[in-house]
Amino acid sequence: MSIQTDYDLDESRDEDVGRYPQAAVPRRGVHWPTVAVSACAAMVVGVAIPGLVLFGMHLGDQERQVVVTMASPAGAGTAGSTADAASGGVTVLDPQVPAAAPTSAAAAPAPAAAPAAPAATSAPAASAAPAVASAPEGPSTPGIAELNGQLQRGLNSATSDADVAAAIEGGAAGVPTVRAVGNALNIAAGIYRWDLTDPVTVTDEVARAQLVTSLPGTAASEATLKWYWMDGQWKLSNDSLCFLAHRAMATCTVPGNPGGPNGHPL
Repeated sequence: MSIQTDYDLDESRDEDVGRYPQAAVPRRGVHWPTVAVSACAAMVVGVAIPGLVLFGMHLGDQERQVVVTMASPAGAGTAGSTADAASGGVTVLDPQVPAAAPTSAAAAPAPAAAPAAPAATSAPAASAAPAVASAPEGPSTPGIAELNGQLQRGLNSATSDADVAAAIEGGAAGVPTVRAVGNALNIAAGIYRWDLTDPVTVTDEVARAQLVTSLPGTAASEATLKWYWMDGQWKLSNDSLCFLAHRAMATCTVPGNPGGPNGHPL
């Protein structure tokens, strides 16, 4: 005889498991209203951003500043940023007008006028510069009369030593020789004759002329004398002065070469 209890009569009890079956957990599906709202919000943001960029470029052409800021994600920033995100994630600030340039500083006072400079005293008139001596001109071919007259004045005892020295190459050193030749010619003036004849030739700064001498009963002889162009004039060379001293059998007091019987033709 079996006794049935309420436990045995409980039809909901699972005999195989030995416990009451658990109620099935309902499964969650796609919430289509939420999906639709998210898609619309994305489309609005996608259209708004290009429009704001174009609007900012347009204002930039007008030299006005447009500031576009992106809001921080929800929960990452402050309450203000959360509110911005709720409004679409984009904040457009009013164009900022550049601040006016500061007014230019007041012009600095002009410096006081400098005291007038004292009147410049007139400079004394510059003395006239001394005249520059003109350079001596180059040698010119002397005439036979010029050379002959110079030679005769030198042999004349009345001519001063200074004038004699100025007409010969040796200067004052040759004056004693000129005086000795002049005395010899004065002694032999009755029998000894001399004279200068043409032609006169000039080579560079050397002039030459012919001295013709003669004694009674002998043929005339000819010798060449030479002059140097010095200090702007022709001067009898030391060589020719020594040649005349040799003919007069006098001592030559300047260094010179008397040459041969024909003097210094070259």
